[in-house]
Amino acid sequence: IEFKTQGNVKYREKKFNEAIEAYTKAIETCPSESTEELSQFYQNRAAAWESLKNFEKVIEDCSKAIELNPKYLKCIQRRARAAEQMNNLELALEDYSTVCCLDSYQQTYIMAADKVLTDLARQYTEKLPPSTAELSKDYVRTSLNEFEDDPVVSPTFIHEVRTSQPDSPLTNAYQAYGECRFTDIPSLCTQELNLSVTSPYKLEALLFRGTFYLLMGNFKEALADFDAVVNDQNVTEKMKIHAELKQANTKIHQRDLEGALYAYDQCVKNHSNACAPYVHRGMLKTLLENYSEAQSDFIEALNIEPTNLRAKYQKLINDAKIGSKENKPNRVEQALASFEEYYDTSAVIKT
Repeated sequence: IEFKTQGNVKYREKKFNEAIEAYTKAIETCPSESTEELSQFYQNRAAAWESLKNFEKVIEDCSKAIELNPKYLKCIQRRARAAEQMNNLELALEDYSTVCCLDSYQQTYIMAADKVLTDLARQYTEKLPPSTAELSKDYVRTSLNEFEDDPVVSPTFIHEVRTSQPDSPLTNAYQAYGECRFTDIPSLCTQELNLSVTSPYKLEALLFRGTFYLLMGNFKEALADFDAVVNDQNVTEKMKIHAELKQANTKIHQRDLEGALYAYDQCVKNHSNACAPYVHRGMLKTLLENYSEAQSDFIEALNIEPTNLRAKYQKLINDAKIGSKENKPNRVEQALASFEEYYDTSAVIKT
């Protein structure tokens, strides 16, 4: 106990190395059967290691403390933070999940687990090769749902192409789309583009091809197609907005968040009266934990289009995160209670 007290004094004085020495003596002199005290000494030494940013040692000492006291909440939290710093996301997720169970699913821990789970999913996605493997229908649906009113997957436009050019490669591309043969789409769009430079559907073929290059992980090719659409003098505003949004989305997939934010800024600047650019920029700002600016974007989006469900839903997510950050449980609960009302479950792909 005397060594622990010395360690606590040194810790408060920010003399962390001396604190570690004292806690080490406490550990060495503590009877092995005094598991509760011993776990506290390991936890205290882990706190000193954390102050020195030696996260490997933090995990080591926390693990010993947790072995002695499996429900040591404070220590599990500390190990989760250290694991996150070490990019050991599997351990971080396991620990945050344990904390949720032990502490009545506090919103702070739920959001911490959600953040780690998102980062872990990204890591796994990045390890996958830019594949020629068939894309799943659910993945495509979820990805395309990010782009409301996308002109190239509009049922009206698809019907127009099939009616006016029933034997064209673009019609075949939409046939592949309907049959969920998604990786066939880029080559069929290329055939359409190679037929004639004066094709009436040149820009649509470019945007459609670029969209599936993006989903397949062929980011360079996707950006080239989106750039071609944006820079075409005959492009409609709606087509241009979607091409610009997909440019930014490609940057996100490339982990270039600064580039994505700049692309969204340009899209908002170019189309200040459109709802979608504000929503997409707000979503990225929420991801970056810039909740105040995200809130401004969602409010502006709803000023432009008050009934837009996606803007309402994303604003509620942002509201919940603001409430959690500012420790305002009522704001979090109010946002969570409203999710079901505004959640957009409409599917883009229909078979």
